[in-house]
Parts: sequence; C-alpha cells; structure tokens
Amino acid sequence: MGSSVKKRSLFRTYAKNKRRLPASRREILEQFRVYREMFVEGLMKPFNEISRELAPATIGGMLGITPFEIPTGTLHWIPGGGCRYKKKQGGCTMCDGYGHIGKEPTRLYWNKWMERTAKPYIKRLVDEIIEQKKRPIINFSNASIFDPEEFPPEIRREFFRFLGEQFKRLSVQGITPIYACETRLEFITDDVVREMREFLGPEAKIFIGIGIESSNTVIREYIINKGFGENLDTVIKEKLEIFKKYGVSMEGHVLVGIPGLTYLESMTSAIQTSVHLLELGVHNIILMAYNSKSSESLPTLLGQELDDSISYLFRPLPNILLLEILFRVMEEAHNRGYEYPLMFGFETPTEKCEIVGGCPHCAARIRTAIEQYDKWVTIRDPERARAEIKALLEEHLTCECTDRTIEILETELKSSTLEERFPRLLKDIAITILRKFDTPDLRERFKAQLDKVRKVAGGEL
Repeated sequence: MGSSVKKRSLFRTYAKNKRRLPASRREILEQFRVYREMFVEGLMKPFNEISRELAPATIGGMLGITPFEIPTGTLHWIPGGGCRYKKKQGGCTMCDGYGHIGKEPTRLYWNKWMERTAKPYIKRLVDEIIEQKKRPIINFSNASIFDPEEFPPEIRREFFRFLGEQFKRLSVQGITPIYACETRLEFITDDVVREMREFLGPEAKIFIGIGIESSNTVIREYIINKGFGENLDTVIKEKLEIFKKYGVSMEGHVLVGIPGLTYLESMTSAIQTSVHLLELGVHNIILMAYNSKSSESLPTLLGQELDDSISYLFRPLPNILLLEILFRVMEEAHNRGYEYPLMFGFETPTEKCEIVGGCPHCAARIRTAIEQYDKWVTIRDPERARAEIKALLEEHLTCECTDRTIEILETELKSSTLEERFPRLLKDIAITILRKFDTPDLRERFKAQLDKVRKVAGGEL
C-alpha cells in the first residue's frame, strides 16, 4: 500500500481528523438522550441482569488480594461489593462486571479480609520493596475506594492507617512511598482526601485515578454512560483544587477504543480528551486500551456475533492505532512540559479478530515495547521512552495488519456519522441479544428483560 513515508503521512491526517465526533449542540444532545435511554434501559440493563443471573459471582474464595505485575509496580485488586453505578445505573458500556463479589460483603467479611489478608500482604510487600529494591508503588485498585457502599469507611480508615504505618518503614530507608487508587468523581470530597493524606503521611506520593474516558459529552454520557453530567469541566476543576490542597495528583484515565465507535472516532476522542485534560490541569494521563476480559460482557458478545462490517466496532483497536495515539499524546505532553502518558489495559483479543492485537507478526513485540515504555517513563527516562515508541511506530508501518487498518480508516472517512448510524446499531444490538437469550428455556424466566429488548429491536423506546 505504498511506502512507509506515505503511510506516516496518512496517519498524521487521521490523527488530526476532527469532523467525526458529535457536537454538543442542543439538538444533538437531545437526540442522544433518547438513544441512551434505549441503549442503557432497553439493552444494557436487561443484558446485565440476565448475564448476572446466569453466571452469578460468589463471595467464596474472594478473601484474597489478587496481584498483577504491571510496569510501574504491582497492581492489587481489592474484592469489594462491586460498582454502585454499575448495579444501579447500568454502569459504563465497556465495563466487564459488577465487581469481585456478587452479594454485599458483611462486616465479618471485611474484618477477616483486613486481618487475614490485607495487613499480612501489605507488610510482606513492604518487606520485598526494602529487601529486593522493588518499585515502591503499592497500587490497590477498586471500582471506587471512596464509595462507602463499596468499601466501608471504617475499613478504609483502618486500611489507610496500617498502610501509613508501613510507609514509615519505607521512609526510614530513604524510599519514597507511592500509593495509587481509583474512584469516581462524585466520591471525592475534602474530608476523604484530607483523611487519606493524614493516614499515609506527608512523604507519600499519592495518585488518584479517575475514569474520565472522553471529553466529548455525547460519547461520555450517552455512549459510554459514564454518568458524570454535561458540566464535567467544572467538576474536574473543583476536584483538582481539593487535590492541590493536599498534595495529591489526579490521573485522568482516557478510554482508547470505545465500543460502538469507529477507529477514527475512537482515535479522535482519545487524542482530544488527553489534550483537553492537560489543558485543564490534569497532568498525569493514563491511556486505557479497551479490551473486554469477560466472555459475558455485552461488547464481547457484539464483537463476536454482529456482522463483520460492524462487529469490529466492539473489539480492541489495532496495534498501529494504539501506537499512534500514544505517540500523539506523548508529543502533546512533551510540548507542554508535562509527564508523559502511560498506557495500560491491552490484552490478547478475541480469536475472531484478525487485525487487533492478534497479528502474529507484531502483537508480542508491541505489547512488550509499550510495557517497557511505561517503565522508562516511570523511572524518569522519558526521552528514551519517546525515541523507542517513535522508532516502533515507524517499524510497525511495514506490517501487513497496518495496511488492513488503513483500508478500514479510508472506508470510515466516507461513512456516515455516529448520529446517523446509531439508531440502526441499536436495533442490531437488540437482535443479537435476542438471538442469544430469547430461547425456549430462558424466554419465560427473563420475560421482563426480553420485552424491553424487543421494543428496541422494533424501534420503540
């Protein structure tokens, strides 16, 4: 498909594309409010209710802490009551599940978890940091650690108190403690941030991740169903003031590859959102590459069952686009003198996808390189990270999966807009759900849920 120089020029053009995202005009917002009602109430909630009933999570065996080695340290999942927003409002469209526990944890559960699991594990981890010189990052991630319904305040305080005691051991050794967690914007208050700082101590570096996902109101509120409202900038500025007061850094999580959006729309959203957050004062950007890890999630079903011409909209982005987005946001941060972005979340995709990540020629190489990039950024060797990603991007232009990605992008440039194609997409989603669940053995059991889906399939609200 031509030389690497020509392809590089094409990708610069794609990255600068600005005509693909729906505007926040009144009539467009009203149109997508209706679509959101059909999407969330008529499709997502019924699907989630049926899936959860058919494959319920249990509390058994979840007293542990599940560690995942990541480039910046170790990520630890805290098993909690699950995301409140997911359970009550349908949750975000790219989210895999309710949380690690299907039923509400009791106080007995939390006491056992704290004494038998959390405290011994944290102590052992700090021992390893001191003795083995591991990265001094203790990152405990939950859907929303400040949500009192998900993580009881008294348990959170005891957790932070013990963590603060262990952090003192690091400080004595001349090691700066680093802690990161996640929450939703509505749970950030002056009281909880002040309390966190007091427990963890003045020397700890604290990062709180917020899943902003997209700065485009239509995409964030009515496609992703984030539930932050249409005045997000004002809320972010308010929370940044609280963080600044207590020396805490906000990490803006940007979704890279949004289920239902084209490659062009996803790329444009990720780049524009990152730039917008940098301008607002969120100087730590984490690009979260979408990848559904659950076989029971709605995007996974759609990525497997929809017609090939649209099923790719529900799969992870191709490697070349991950690199392009990372490089563009890296350049924007570099030009402003801010920290380079990190990129997490990519995994081996579904078997059906031949383009995304699963390319036998480049998948392993890309993943390893991005993980190495994250390490270089974290240990403050950003120029090496920047040079390596730029070189990798040039190298990847010669892979045949890049040619196939360009073919899709060229088709998308001539395709309809999101507002034009979304009604048809809703019907296709409804038909796919019915095909899976509207069976003789499930029809009566889930009659209420399937009736809602049938209305959307028929074009009704």
